[in-house]
Amino acid sequence: MNHQPYRTMLLDDKPLTPIEKEELSQHLASCTQCAQLDSSLRTLDREFKSAAMVAPAAGFTSRFQASLPARRKQHEYEQTRIIVISMASTAVATCITLAGFLLPIISPITILANLFADLVKLVNTISQFWIIIGSFFHAVPTGLSIGIALTISVWLSFTLLLWGITLYRITLKGIRTTI
Repeated sequence: MNHQPYRTMLLDDKPLTPIEKEELSQHLASCTQCAQLDSSLRTLDREFKSAAMVAPAAGFTSRFQASLPARRKQHEYEQTRIIVISMASTAVATCITLAGFLLPIISPITILANLFADLVKLVNTISQFWIIIGSFFHAVPTGLSIGIALTISVWLSFTLLLWGITLYRITLKGIRTTI
């Protein structure tokens, strides 16, 4: 015998049609399992309706509201921690995957030799730059070279002064965070 439609009728809160009520009452008269379920559900419903409403302890609302900002802050901290850990884990996994696919198999000696060669090229480029700058200042008149040096010095000093003022203002005001 299929009990599921009758159990669904008993457990559902929607009202039954007269035909469904008749079918259910006939089934309950012949099926002890479903009749026992119906009896248990009626007893449970009576117990819920007759149970007294328990009032919260004195001051519960004020304690709850007072602890709410701290609990929100703790929850935000936990969410931030989870997000940072997730992002870091994802970044590490991505780097490992990309390294496995994109990096050719190279010996450490080859890597060190390439780094040393690149370092020598960098030093050579810097020395060539200074040679070009030196030849430029030897070729131009002295007044022009002094003017260029003063202009660069003034702009550099002005930039550093503005940068220092900006950092000073940031340290005085602090960084605003909204929670």
